[in-house]
Amino acid sequence: MLLTVDVGNTRSTWMAHPDLSASWDSRPRFVHGDKGLQQPEDPAALRAWLDSVAAAGGQLLHAAVAPRRAAELLSLAREAGVAHVVGVGDAALRLDLANLCREPERVGKDRLLAASEARARFGGAAIAVDVGTAITVDAVDETGAFRGGAIAPGPRLLARALRSETELLPEVALRAVPAERGRDTQSAIELSLFHGTAGMIDRLIAIVGQDLAPRGVLLCGGYAPVLSAALSTAHVRERDVIHRALVRLHRASGA
Repeated sequence: MLLTVDVGNTRSTWMAHPDLSASWDSRPRFVHGDKGLQQPEDPAALRAWLDSVAAAGGQLLHAAVAPRRAAELLSLAREAGVAHVVGVGDAALRLDLANLCREPERVGKDRLLAASEARARFGGAAIAVDVGTAITVDAVDETGAFRGGAIAPGPRLLARALRSETELLPEVALRAVPAERGRDTQSAIELSLFHGTAGMIDRLIAIVGQDLAPRGVLLCGGYAPVLSAALSTAHVRERDVIHRALVRLHRASGA
């Protein structure tokens, strides 16, 4: 059994791949905890899911932006009988991008994987936009070099910061709203959160992609379904981008 896990800042998403030719929507998945929804992690539920997909003896591919939490989760996987645990950058799971950032070791694996998947999708220079706890907009050029990009707070962090740093402003959730003036406090915040975030993403795509002539923009992340319609930049929206990249790189390695 091949398993993948994307350990993010808000949640960890697990997928099982019993048949690599099956549609992605049909593959078993499990979301372990969700800070945004205030759902705590449940190790017993994760262990039950791993048992249900026959993880014992299988191989787990992982990408993490939260290393300490990832270490705990990988330990749970080993306890469930997973035989091989492979991380991005290991000999058996090498990235197909050259990292040209000044501090390449500090670039998040999620950013690199999303950029790799964008390049694979469009066949050349591309932009990857991941809208989650943080918003990342990253570029890969025609030669397969990761050229860096931009990082910004995601919608939930923006809304929470506005609430925590003021006395009277409420915390609101991201939702699609009309492009018209807010007529009360909540609608004014909702306007900025939705259209302001979309406008910021459009502007960052233009800056990050300058001089690269990107062939396409790949949009992913938990907030992508809501924000997609508000973006002016043409793009392709995709689910499970990190998992897709992990499986593709695994298959390319011949393991």
